[in-house]
Amino acid sequence: MAGFDKNDFLRRTFATADRSGTGSVGKETVRKLLLAYGYHLTEVQLEDKFKALDKNSDGSVDVNEFLRIYDNLNGYAEAEKLESIGAYFELIDADGDGYITADEFTNYFALMGDNFASIRETFNKIDVYKDGKITFFEFTKHLNN
Repeated sequence: MAGFDKNDFLRRTFATADRSGTGSVGKETVRKLLLAYGYHLTEVQLEDKFKALDKNSDGSVDVNEFLRIYDNLNGYAEAEKLESIGAYFELIDADGDGYITADEFTNYFALMGDNFASIRETFNKIDVYKDGKITFFEFTKHLNN
Protein backbone atom coordinates (compact mmCIF):
# COMPACT_ATOMS: atom_id res chain seq x y z
CA MET A 1 0.00 0.00 0.00
CA ALA A 2 1.32 3.43 -0.93
CA GLY A 3 1.43 6.25 1.60
CA PHE A 4 -1.62 8.37 2.27
CA ASP A 5 -2.14 10.97 -0.48
CA LYS A 6 -4.53 13.57 0.90
CA ASN A 7 -5.34 15.17 -2.47
CA ASP A 8 -6.12 11.84 -4.13
CA PHE A 9 -8.15 10.86 -1.11
CA LEU A 10 -10.11 14.15 -1.16
CA ARG A 11 -10.66 13.89 -4.94
CA ARG A 12 -12.18 10.43 -4.45
CA THR A 13 -14.27 11.68 -1.54
CA PHE A 14 -15.51 14.55 -3.72
CA ALA A 15 -16.32 12.23 -6.63
CA THR A 16 -18.35 10.05 -4.27
CA ALA A 17 -20.20 13.06 -2.85
CA ASP A 18 -20.91 14.42 -6.34
CA ARG A 19 -23.51 11.73 -6.97
CA SER A 20 -25.06 13.69 -9.87
CA GLY A 21 -21.70 13.97 -11.64
CA THR A 22 -21.97 17.73 -12.19
CA GLY A 23 -18.46 18.47 -10.95
CA SER A 24 -19.69 20.54 -8.03
CA VAL A 25 -21.53 20.11 -4.74
CA GLY A 26 -23.77 22.42 -2.78
CA LYS A 27 -23.79 23.59 0.80
CA GLU A 28 -25.87 20.66 2.10
CA THR A 29 -23.40 18.15 0.66
CA VAL A 30 -20.53 20.06 2.26
CA ARG A 31 -22.46 19.90 5.55
CA LYS A 32 -22.77 16.10 5.21
CA LEU A 33 -19.09 15.74 4.41
CA LEU A 34 -18.11 17.84 7.40
CA LEU A 35 -20.46 15.78 9.58
CA ALA A 36 -18.68 12.67 8.34
CA TYR A 37 -15.39 14.25 9.39
CA GLY A 38 -16.86 14.80 12.86
CA TYR A 39 -17.86 18.47 12.52
CA HIS A 40 -21.32 19.34 13.86
CA LEU A 41 -21.81 22.87 12.59
CA THR A 42 -24.42 25.51 13.27
CA GLU A 43 -25.95 27.18 10.23
CA VAL A 44 -23.65 30.20 10.74
CA GLN A 45 -20.56 27.99 11.03
CA LEU A 46 -21.59 26.07 7.90
CA GLU A 47 -22.06 29.32 6.01
CA ASP A 48 -18.57 30.46 7.05
CA LYS A 49 -16.96 27.14 6.01
CA PHE A 50 -18.85 27.12 2.73
CA LYS A 51 -17.83 30.70 1.92
CA ALA A 52 -14.22 29.84 2.71
CA LEU A 53 -14.36 26.97 0.20
CA ASP A 54 -16.50 28.66 -2.48
CA LYS A 55 -13.84 31.11 -3.65
CA ASN A 56 -15.65 32.05 -6.88
CA SER A 57 -18.94 32.61 -4.98
CA ASP A 58 -21.04 30.60 -7.43
CA GLY A 59 -23.01 28.82 -4.69
CA SER A 60 -21.29 25.49 -5.21
CA VAL A 61 -17.91 23.95 -4.54
CA ASP A 62 -15.90 22.28 -7.31
CA VAL A 63 -13.15 19.74 -6.74
CA ASN A 64 -10.36 22.34 -6.67
CA GLU A 65 -12.22 24.40 -4.08
CA PHE A 66 -13.00 21.23 -2.13
CA LEU A 67 -9.32 20.30 -1.92
CA ARG A 68 -8.89 23.29 0.40
CA ILE A 69 -11.18 21.69 2.99
CA TYR A 70 -8.09 20.10 4.49
CA ASP A 71 -6.62 23.56 5.10
CA ASN A 72 -9.89 24.69 6.69
CA LEU A 73 -10.00 21.95 9.30
CA ASN A 74 -9.54 23.23 12.83
CA GLY A 75 -5.98 22.46 13.68
CA TYR A 76 -3.40 19.81 13.12
CA ALA A 77 -5.10 17.17 15.30
CA GLU A 78 -8.18 17.13 13.05
CA ALA A 79 -6.08 16.86 9.91
CA GLU A 80 -4.06 14.07 11.50
CA LYS A 81 -7.29 12.25 12.46
CA LEU A 82 -8.53 12.48 8.88
CA GLU A 83 -5.23 11.13 7.58
CA SER A 84 -5.48 8.19 10.01
CA ILE A 85 -9.01 7.38 8.86
CA GLY A 86 -7.87 7.66 5.24
CA ALA A 87 -4.99 5.27 5.83
CA TYR A 88 -7.33 2.80 7.57
CA PHE A 89 -9.81 3.04 4.67
CA GLU A 90 -7.03 2.41 2.13
CA LEU A 91 -5.86 -0.61 4.11
CA ILE A 92 -9.29 -2.25 3.81
CA ASP A 93 -9.81 -1.07 0.19
CA ALA A 94 -7.54 -3.81 -1.18
CA ASP A 95 -7.88 -2.91 -4.87
CA GLY A 96 -7.54 0.84 -4.26
CA ASP A 97 -10.65 1.81 -6.25
CA GLY A 98 -11.95 4.18 -3.57
CA TYR A 99 -14.69 1.84 -2.33
CA ILE A 100 -14.75 -1.00 0.16
CA THR A 101 -16.68 -3.96 -1.21
CA ALA A 102 -18.34 -6.60 0.93
CA ASP A 103 -15.57 -9.04 -0.01
CA GLU A 104 -12.79 -6.60 0.94
CA PHE A 105 -14.52 -5.81 4.22
CA THR A 106 -15.09 -9.48 4.99
CA ASN A 107 -11.55 -10.51 4.07
CA TYR A 108 -9.99 -7.79 6.23
CA PHE A 109 -12.07 -8.38 9.34
CA ALA A 110 -11.99 -12.17 9.02
CA LEU A 111 -8.21 -11.88 9.26
CA MET A 112 -8.75 -9.90 12.46
CA GLY A 113 -10.74 -12.82 13.87
CA ASP A 114 -14.28 -11.40 13.61
CA ASN A 115 -17.10 -13.82 12.82
CA PHE A 116 -18.79 -13.77 9.42
CA ALA A 117 -22.29 -12.84 10.67
CA SER A 118 -20.94 -9.91 12.67
CA ILE A 119 -18.86 -8.72 9.70
CA ARG A 120 -21.83 -8.78 7.31
CA GLU A 121 -24.07 -7.05 9.82
CA THR A 122 -21.51 -4.28 10.30
CA PHE A 123 -20.97 -3.91 6.54
CA ASN A 124 -24.72 -3.55 5.96
CA LYS A 125 -24.95 -0.98 8.75
CA ILE A 126 -22.14 1.15 7.27
CA ASP A 127 -23.40 0.86 3.66
CA VAL A 128 -26.09 3.53 4.04
CA TYR A 129 -26.46 3.95 0.26
CA LYS A 130 -27.22 0.19 0.05
CA ASP A 131 -25.19 -0.14 -3.15
CA GLY A 132 -22.95 -2.99 -1.98
CA LYS A 133 -19.91 -0.81 -1.34
CA ILE A 134 -18.73 1.55 1.36
CA THR A 135 -17.61 5.03 0.36
CA PHE A 136 -15.15 7.02 2.40
CA PHE A 137 -18.05 9.25 3.43
CA GLU A 138 -19.98 6.26 4.81
CA PHE A 139 -16.86 4.86 6.47
CA THR A 140 -15.93 8.12 8.17
CA LYS A 141 -19.49 8.76 9.28
CA HIS A 142 -19.59 5.32 10.91
CA LEU A 143 -16.28 5.83 12.70
CA ASN A 144 -17.40 9.23 14.01
CA ASN A 145 -20.69 7.91 15.43
